[in-house]
Amino acid sequence: MSIRDALAAGLGFRDLALIDAHAHVGRWGSFYMADPSLIQLVRELDRFNIELCCVTSLLAFSVDMPRGNDEVLEAIRFAPDRFLGYVSLVPHQPLADCRREVQRMLDASDRIIGLKFHPMWNNYPINGDLYQPLWELAAEFCPLVLVHCWLGGEEPEANNTPDKVAQMAARYPGVTVIMGHSGGSRAGQLQCAELCRRLPNLYMDLCGSEFGNLWIERLLEHAPADKVLFATDIPFLGAGSPAGRVGYAAIDDAIKRKILRVNMERILATCTRWGRDRFRSSTPLTRHGMTSTANQLALQMGTHHDNPDQ
Repeated sequence: MSIRDALAAGLGFRDLALIDAHAHVGRWGSFYMADPSLIQLVRELDRFNIELCCVTSLLAFSVDMPRGNDEVLEAIRFAPDRFLGYVSLVPHQPLADCRREVQRMLDASDRIIGLKFHPMWNNYPINGDLYQPLWELAAEFCPLVLVHCWLGGEEPEANNTPDKVAQMAARYPGVTVIMGHSGGSRAGQLQCAELCRRLPNLYMDLCGSEFGNLWIERLLEHAPADKVLFATDIPFLGAGSPAGRVGYAAIDDAIKRKILRVNMERILATCTRWGRDRFRSSTPLTRHGMTSTANQLALQMGTHHDNPDQ
């Protein structure tokens, strides 16, 4: 049965365990979140058979870098076989503090996979002098960087346009760079697609990209299928929209599998020690032996629900 037929029959992604390349933990004061608790996040992952969710802290890049990054560690401890973490760094912090933060996080968990930069919120250009040493930290410690990337919108978004992100990816060819939100707007997505064709270490994720009103089928006319990553942006948004956009798209199932899992699995296997150990041999694309489902976690917490949607 095809992925689309399975979804239409109400079977979900039963034969494919997804990997979410870009999600969050914590709260955001200016955006309504019904329930951003960790147990609710795992319920959302269970609904769409998302095996691994790569998270960054909202608090870390906005208000309190160490405390926010601790939230990532808390998520990993809560469900260690479901969450992987990015370390958020702020360019205005002293470089010595950023270096210590990276080392602290790597020492705390082998499930820390890379760094996260948010130039718009930190109101500083991703190719500016203050970010330069943070890219050096990525090259030294964690050669995977997720960057908030947008074209258009509010004035601070000029700090993270696709061309600026690509400039840094070209300067650091040993670092794999994910353009978060694929540039956001339609024009941004098309620009990201072209840049991904040019640079082997540059990727684009789909979270929030419905704002650009560009169908997956049209996007793939411009972007290499090997460079597009499934991502949700939860808890800002639910996982249903990005999962459905790919699952119901009129494209081959082999391409859907690349977007929904295989591309990010390859990145993790290449860029992270955890990924090299986890994906050392060819593994099935369905979940096996997973212990941290929402129901199992709820039982441990004494709040069991038979229906994961509740």
